Amino acid sequence: MNAKFPKGIEQNEYNMHGLTNKKTAHNKQITAPMANLKDLARISGFSISTVSKALNNSDEISSLTKKKLRKLATDHNYIPNKTACALRKQKTDVLMVCLPKQQLCKYSAVIEGIIDKSQNLGYQTLIHQFDPKTLHRTLKRLEPQRTVDGLIFLLEQTNPTTENLLDQHVKEGLALIKHTQTLPPNSDIKKQRGIGRKLGKALIERIDWKNNAPEQFSIV
Repeated sequence: MNAKFPKGIEQNEYNMHGLTNKKTAHNKQITAPMANLKDLARISGFSISTVSKALNNSDEISSLTKKKLRKLATDHNYIPNKTACALRKQKTDVLMVCLPKQQLCKYSAVIEGIIDKSQNLGYQTLIHQFDPKTLHRTLKRLEPQRTVDGLIFLLEQTNPTTENLLDQHVKEGLALIKHTQTLPPNSDIKKQRGIGRKLGKALIERIDWKNNAPEQFSIV
């Protein structure tokens, strides 16, 4: 569907660079420093649904209208509501790296690799340090679809209790990757970052699979 200029709004109200950012359909001056979807709809004369589809690159909206509405959004400092987007998609687009306290320096290059890969794939990364003795509390606070989409655990070693705890949360739907292998020497930063990139990619692939898998395979 190719969206046209809304009825009642003349084409000369639009400039060469996109929709005007100075007048609404009622010729009122816009002074708000940050617009929301409702503001953009009022300014442009399009429906909220059309504006939303355009900003989300829907095939229902013409390329020209998308371009103009994106320009309008930029001009009015529009920032998507991440909380609303997460609720709608049932995703947060956030990963969390969990590691024992006082181990941040040891895993710094690995974490750099995870952040690099996650950013390239559209995810943000949080860091959480925990006390291994209270790992069950950490996992309880990070239930599936509540805070983050998935977790990467960096552990020097595990025991049967820890393994059972992590496996149980995976069965309950938590996307989780753990790394318990010995790291390359600190002098080989490139290899450590490579490990981080692989971990980030593997977790995101697992998240994507869970989100797109048939219901009967959603818990694995």
